[in-house]
Amino acid sequence: MKRISLILLVFFTACDYVQYQQGKDLYVTHCAHCHMEDGSGVEDLYPAMKDMDVRIDELPCIITQGINHPETLLEMVAIEGLSDVEVSNISNYIMSDMNGRNEELTIKRTKTLLSQCTSQ
Repeated sequence: MKRISLILLVFFTACDYVQYQQGKDLYVTHCAHCHMEDGSGVEDLYPAMKDMDVRIDELPCIITQGINHPETLLEMVAIEGLSDVEVSNISNYIMSDMNGRNEELTIKRTKTLLSQCTSQ
């Protein structure tokens, strides 16, 4: 009986598996109020994070600098105060868990990308 309970527990929790849990938590805290928790966006106001046409290398600068997206009515403001690790985890969550892309930013790569976008 214990074995069946354990198998059922693993089965039901596997459906909710998130590879980048901190990224998801940060996304929910900082991004979901505009882009929606499921990444669907809000029509002409905020773009969807699912099925987006953005390279993973672009995300750190977009997250920390904001962006005026030509297809939306509102400008995305910068999210300030995030560490390199947090920016990396949000980016990885969006690309991997939301979009199913097998892409990952390392913390070192994120740091490099952030140094380039702040110097522009």
